[in-house]
Amino acid sequence: MTQEIDVSREASALIVELLAQHKEICFHLSTRYGPNLMCLPKDELKIGERDVLVAQYCGVPVYMARHQADRWRSRKMAIVLAMGRAPGFSLEAPSGQHFELRGTALGGGA
Repeated sequence: MTQEIDVSREASALIVELLAQHKEICFHLSTRYGPNLMCLPKDELKIGERDVLVAQYCGVPVYMARHQADRWRSRKMAIVLAMGRAPGFSLEAPSGQHFELRGTALGGGA
């Protein structure tokens, strides 16, 4: 079951730009990169049996490992754009920015 996800205006603009360039993209939250989301062409992400779809934004799926998804269920997720180079081969790397997944406790807590 997927959750609702918020996306900052800046992150949304870059997502639209990347969609125009690559047609289909996806996000994956890796345990290696902390809150940094990897953004890849959809056909380059190998979804494993432990990965689950947790959200979608404008048709762009967001995946993470099942054990991570269990922890994120109690949080309101948001994709934001932060300064600094993206990890690995993430598509936004040339922009000098990276996507991050942030969360706040459901029910209004921090």
